[in-house]
Amino acid sequence: MHVKACSNEVLGKIAVPTLSKARQVIYADNELDIPAHSDWPSWVADIPVANSHIAANNPVCTVLAEAENAVEARALVNSRKAIVEEMIKNFNSAVV
Repeated sequence: MHVKACSNEVLGKIAVPTLSKARQVIYADNELDIPAHSDWPSWVADIPVANSHIAANNPVCTVLAEAENAVEARALVNSRKAIVEEMIKNFNSAVV
């Protein structure tokens, strides 16, 4: 669309996003071993490889959220972040 606009071409209808989005990267508080079988929620991206090791203070994954407005999107991503943080607390004890 940028090239068309610079060439004075007709752009047509432009889709306007209707939802606000938020994302939050989760970092490992301590060294973390990712289990062979992890059930990650569908709203998590950048999921680590099974059986991998993540050093402390390194990124683990990204939590995503969409909502009607920015305040709701931020609240949703924060609640989802808490869910994933609780999930990864148990990873080291789950590794066999």
